[in-house]
Amino acid sequence: MGVSGKIKVGIVGGAGYTAGELIRILLYHPEVVLKYVQSGSNNGKALSSIHTDLLGECSMIFTDIVLEDTDLLFLCPGSTQPAVHRRKTRTRLRRARAKRASERANMRGKRLKRG
Repeated sequence: MGVSGKIKVGIVGGAGYTAGELIRILLYHPEVVLKYVQSGSNNGKALSSIHTDLLGECSMIFTDIVLEDTDLLFLCPGSTQPAVHRRKTRTRLRRARAKRASERANMRGKRLKRG
């Protein structure tokens, strides 16, 4: 706990819906001080620019680093990572299918030339 007796909290992945709800809860919790909200894609922007309902309630800005001076860290990863992974997997599968189709076509061509 911090010197004031309050729990120092940080949030990683602060731009999503879950983080927005968590920010609202923590801002008004009597035993918590919100030290930072991390977001790689929104670094330097005001929290209220993403979470518009915080306009006038909070003057914090997003940071792109995770600070060590916290007692508790909340992780709120967004859904973009799985989507990126799925897209990469689909691309790999398409390439593998195209390669196999090309190999099959080459094999057919070789068979026709022999025959």
